Amino acid sequence: MHPFLPTSILSFRLPQTSALFHRKIWFVSLLFTLLSWAGIGNEAVGQSLRFSREEEGFILRNSENVVRTDSFTVEAWINSPHWRNAWWENTIVSVDEREPRKGFVMSAGGRRGGAGQLCFSMISRESRVEIVSPPLLETGRWYHVAAVVEQPRVTLYIDGRKVAQSDLMPGYMPGSQPIRIGSSALPYRCMNGAIDEVRIWNKSRTQAEIRRDKSAALRGTEPGLVVYFPMEKATGRSYPNKVASDVIGEFENSESSFWAKDYEPIPTDVGIEQIEGPDVFTAQQGPRRIKVAVRNYGTQAVDQIPLVYLMNGKEILRDTLRKTLAAGASYAHKTRVLVDCAPADSTQLVIRTALPGDVWTRNDTAKVWYRKQALRSAKRVLVFDTTLHNFGAGAVEPFQFRRVILPEDNRKYSRILMHVRVTCPKTGCDEWDRVGQIFVHKNGQTYELGRFITPYGVACQPWTIDVTDFKSLLQGNCLLQSYIHTFTLKGLKLTMSLEFVEGGLNPYPHQKVTALWQTDRFIYGDDRFSTQLPVARIQPNPKTRAITFRHTMTGLGQGNTDGAGEFARKTHLLVLKKEGKPDSTVIKHLLWRGDCDKNPCSFQKGSYTISRAGWCPGQEVRPFSVNLPTGTGAFTLDYRLQPYKNLKNTDYNNGTHTPPHFWIYSYLIEKSDSLAGFLTHTNIRCQRIEVVDNFVRVWVVNNGTETISGFSLHGFVDGVAYTQERIAVFLKPNQERVITLSKRLPNPTGTPYKLAVMAELEGDENVNDDVATLTK
Repeated sequence: MHPFLPTSILSFRLPQTSALFHRKIWFVSLLFTLLSWAGIGNEAVGQSLRFSREEEGFILRNSENVVRTDSFTVEAWINSPHWRNAWWENTIVSVDEREPRKGFVMSAGGRRGGAGQLCFSMISRESRVEIVSPPLLETGRWYHVAAVVEQPRVTLYIDGRKVAQSDLMPGYMPGSQPIRIGSSALPYRCMNGAIDEVRIWNKSRTQAEIRRDKSAALRGTEPGLVVYFPMEKATGRSYPNKVASDVIGEFENSESSFWAKDYEPIPTDVGIEQIEGPDVFTAQQGPRRIKVAVRNYGTQAVDQIPLVYLMNGKEILRDTLRKTLAAGASYAHKTRVLVDCAPADSTQLVIRTALPGDVWTRNDTAKVWYRKQALRSAKRVLVFDTTLHNFGAGAVEPFQFRRVILPEDNRKYSRILMHVRVTCPKTGCDEWDRVGQIFVHKNGQTYELGRFITPYGVACQPWTIDVTDFKSLLQGNCLLQSYIHTFTLKGLKLTMSLEFVEGGLNPYPHQKVTALWQTDRFIYGDDRFSTQLPVARIQPNPKTRAITFRHTMTGLGQGNTDGAGEFARKTHLLVLKKEGKPDSTVIKHLLWRGDCDKNPCSFQKGSYTISRAGWCPGQEVRPFSVNLPTGTGAFTLDYRLQPYKNLKNTDYNNGTHTPPHFWIYSYLIEKSDSLAGFLTHTNIRCQRIEVVDNFVRVWVVNNGTETISGFSLHGFVDGVAYTQERIAVFLKPNQERVITLSKRLPNPTGTPYKLAVMAELEGDENVNDDVATLTK
C-alpha cells in the first residue's frame, strides 16, 4: 500500500478580501527596487514562493520541536497551474521521514490533470491517519487551506469551509526532521505551484478563527503561533520567521527564482454549488420544483443573481435569485414554476449563472442526470456503472466520486440496500484480493457505508449490504465515493446501486449516526503502540428509543505470531458501562469467518477457501451489529481487543511479512419514533387536491418539527399559473389543514387537463413533496 493513501476521504470556497492583500499591493506599488538574494533571484514585497522542480525546497532550520503535541494547526495559501496526478505529489508543509515513519504532511494533488484534493497525513503511535478531501481545488486559483489536529479528530478546511474530517488515534509521533515548505523528505513530492502565508500553531484553531484570520495580516505575537512566513522579505539566503524564535527559513539547493505573484482574492464570483431537487424518484412523477444551492465564492456581497435552466441542451427557464448573499454565503433557491425533469428516458438538467463582473466561470454550472426506472415499483439508484478502478502510470484512479440526489425524506423506507459487484476490464482482473469501500460524504465528514473484499483475479456477482443504519445520511444531494485498494493497471470495474424498500416493519423511522472510530491502520500486538481503542462517551438524545452499534472490522497482515492479523482467530469484547453504575454489559465479538470454503464466488486463483479474520475473498464484509440497552443518562463504550503479543515485530518486508493491523469503522445509530425533539426539520407538504364546484381544495400538512406561521399556495392548470395566494394560518408539527383556493379555476381549453398546486415556505428543506397533482 502506498504510504499516503487515505483512510477517509468528503466543499471548497474562495478567499475573502483582506487587509493583508491590500497592504501587500500597497508595498508593491511603493517598492520597485528588487531585493537581491545571493544567486537565487530577486524578491519583491507582496509575493509568494513558487516551486516546480524536485531539487527546489524551503527548509525551516531549528523547527524540530515546534510541533510536539496532539493539538496543532497548519495553514497556507496555495495555487497550482497544474496539479500532479496524486495528492501526495504536491507537498505544502511537511515534517516526514522514511523510517521510522513519523510526523505529518499537508499536500494536494489532482486526478489525472483535473481538480486537486487536499490531504493531511499524520503518524500516531498505533496508526497512520490520512484524510483526503474530494477533488475541489481547481488549477490557477488561490485557496486557503488548513488542517486542524485536535483529539480525537483531524479536520480539513478550504477557504474556511470544512471539507473532510476523520478520527485519529492518540499519541502523535513528532518528526525529528526540520519542517519543509513545498518539499518532502521523501522523493518526487515537490509542490508544483505557489505557496504563501504559511502559519503553524501549537494549538487547535476553530473554524471561526480560521475564517476570520485567513486573509488578515498577523503580528507574529498571537498566542499559539509558532511559525509565520508571510513571504514578504528576505535577508541573504535566509528568510526570517515573523514569530520571534530561532526558526529560520532557508532555500535548499536553489539556484533559480522562487518568487511568484502574491495570492489574489476574487471580488465577484458566484457559482452553482449543487442541484438539490427534485430527487431521482420524484422527478419521474411529473412537473416539480427545482432546488439549487447558489454560493457566493467571492469577497464582495452580491444580489440579483441570474439563473438559466437547460434540459438536454435546450433552455427551459430563466430565473433570478433576488437575495443578497454575503461573501462565502450559500442559499437554497427554489423555482416558483414547475418543471418536468423526466420527459425522456434519460434527462440532463443543467443550471448555470452568469453574474456580470464574474470572471471565474468554472464553478458557474452544475449538472444532474435523471433516468427513468425500468419498474416504478423497484426504486433503485445506479451510482457506479462498470466504473474502472486501477492504479499506475496512465491509469484511471483506484477511487471514484459520484453525486446523486436521493429522497430528502426517506422515513417511509424500511430498508436501504446497497448492491455491489465487480467485473474484469479487457486486460483482466487484478490477481489479488483487495479491500473495497463505499463512502458517503456529508456535512464535511466521511462515513464508510460498506466494505467488500475483491476475489483473486475473477469477476463476482452482486453482494448485498444492508445500509439502513445510514438512512439519515443517504438523503438529499449525496457525494458517494468508491475505493478499491488496487495497485495494478488491470484493476477492476465496479457496479453499485442503492435500493430503497418500502413497507415492512419500520417502528423507528428517524435516525442519526455518530462516528466512533475510523481507521485502516490500527497496529495489533506491538507494545510500542497503544493496544486499545479510545473509550467513547455517549450522551443519547432523550427521544432515542433504540441504539445500534455497527462495527465493521477486518484483520490484515501476515507472517506474524498466530498468523495475525489476517489468519488469527480472536475474540474481542464490547463493554458498555452506564455512568454512575458499577455494572457493565459485555458482548463478545469473534472476529472470524470460518466459511470461506463455501464461498459462492468460486474458482478464484488464490487461497480463497482459507478462513480469515472477519472476511473472505470475493464477498462483502459483514458488520458486527448489536442493539444496545437504552435508558436515561450517558454511558461509555469500550471495544477491548483480545490481548496479543506479536513476537515478530521486526524485519517487515511488505510481502510475506507485514504488520498485523485492523481496519475499523464503527458507528452508533440512534433511532426514534418521534421527529420532534430528535431532529430539527422544516417541511410543508402539499398532500393532495380535489375540485369542488370549480374551486380547488388543498390538503396541507406540517411535516416538520417547527410551527409554521404562514405560507403561499400556487395553482397551475396545464403548467400555467392561474393563482398565487398567501395563507395566513398557523400549523403545528403534524397538523393538517384543508384550504380552498379563493380563485375559481379557469375554463379548460381541452380535456383532460392537469391541475397542480405548489406549497411555498421559506426555509422548506424538502421540495419533493411541495406539489400535488390531479388530472381532470
